Amino acid sequence: CRYRPARWANRASMRKTGRIAPSIKSKVDSHLRERDFVESILPITRWKVELACFDVHIISNPFVSGTEYQHGDLKGYSNVKAYVLSRDGYKCQSKRKGVKHSVKLHVHHLVFRSKGGTDVQSNLLTLCETCHNALHAGKFELSAKRSKTKHATEMGIVKSQLEKQWLGFEATFGYETKYKRETFLKLPK
Repeated sequence: CRYRPARWANRASMRKTGRIAPSIKSKVDSHLRERDFVESILPITRWKVELACFDVHIISNPFVSGTEYQHGDLKGYSNVKAYVLSRDGYKCQSKRKGVKHSVKLHVHHLVFRSKGGTDVQSNLLTLCETCHNALHAGKFELSAKRSKTKHATEMGIVKSQLEKQWLGFEATFGYETKYKRETFLKLPK
């Protein structure tokens, strides 16, 4: 037992290059299945696929500009935990009434990492030790905010995987599609 390699390091799927999450793989496979289905009923020789690029920074903060792109929210903080504590004013964010809040603070994941949560600042919240322990004991619940950028991030990964796996398609972009639709086809959106 003592000389065996660590369990987390001996998984073949973790060592594969190009490994993607099952949810993303399902989306990529769905696109490829649709392509195969269309090719089975129509004589298509050339594919033109519209690709989209999403600016996750603009989605999360529409007012970002200039050097704010390079600096981001965490500039000036040693780590995410320091940023979250400062953002929350070093105060418990549980809003529980009639509870004596303790001085010791914890940075709590709204969506646990074991359930797919991440360490991004939008998934973290400052709680005092009393509320943190009560939350884990099931005495109250916090509502997690939905990520505004999850779908954009996933689509970026799907796009790159399609470019790797679906060879022989011509890429186009939304502005080109719009121009051709309005100029040549005279079709409304």
